Amino acid sequence: MNKTTSLYSDVEREEGIEGIVDLWLHAPANYREDDPFSARKDALRYLQSRTGFSDVELQKAYDGINSQYNYNLHDKKELCQELTLQTAGLLHHVSHDFCERLDISAYLRECAAAGFEMTDERVKEFSVGPLQTMGISLRSDAEKYGDNEVEVEPGVFKTFNFYLDAPAAIALFHKEEPRAVVSFFPKDKTTLEIKQIQGARIVTRREKRKKLRYRLSSSGGGCLGTLDWKRFLVSCAEQVGRDLGYSRISIQGARNNKWVLDGGLPLERGLEIYDKTAERLGYSQVGIGNWYKSIEKNN
Repeated sequence: MNKTTSLYSDVEREEGIEGIVDLWLHAPANYREDDPFSARKDALRYLQSRTGFSDVELQKAYDGINSQYNYNLHDKKELCQELTLQTAGLLHHVSHDFCERLDISAYLRECAAAGFEMTDERVKEFSVGPLQTMGISLRSDAEKYGDNEVEVEPGVFKTFNFYLDAPAAIALFHKEEPRAVVSFFPKDKTTLEIKQIQGARIVTRREKRKKLRYRLSSSGGGCLGTLDWKRFLVSCAEQVGRDLGYSRISIQGARNNKWVLDGGLPLERGLEIYDKTAERLGYSQVGIGNWYKSIEKNN
């Protein structure tokens, strides 16, 4: 064990892994003359080795909590450290474990639209996959995902657009095309909050006789018409919460939704998407704010 590793081992023994987070974020910038930020880099490497989280996951987690909550790190340092680790764990679980291991067949059959039979063949058409905000920045929330155009058949190109409201998200795919998304973020140590339930905004471009024709599709209908997709995605978020030991799931009410507050989403539409979905799925509202439901932790 070298001197640097021994130093961080001592810190972890006395302060827990949160102490290493503090060193990563706030270590003095005078550790080595040739690299003034070497102390923070060493702390980050040690933190990665102890948690298994990548540097991108840790940085996105830290930037995410600043973007979501505007914490003053000097006043709420311990809470920032805890939520940084929680959020990095959330990003890691969704990207590396959850979507790969989840058997969605039971979820799909349970959430099939009334009068629609979710056969084995139809089940095979659906899948789930992780989405994350692109890049690392203090505006990691609300960052656009999916600018790349995909040729889905000869001469037909599609772009699937989401503005993710939180760094971690799960997308529902149909025939390998992303059709809807749920994004979430730790509210506190016990609560995972759903901040977004949204169908994809799909732009279709067709090439014909050297002319380009554009069509903007709606976010509903099609494959989503065969499925209670909001219930499906909320169920996925609830399972993530159980996996990670949360005891409550929250769905952000429309009156707290950033797009409603900014005027980009009409309140009536927001109430339909968030509040009515939460109510019919058994969530309870606090005041006129967010909705909450207790979940049982996985053993």
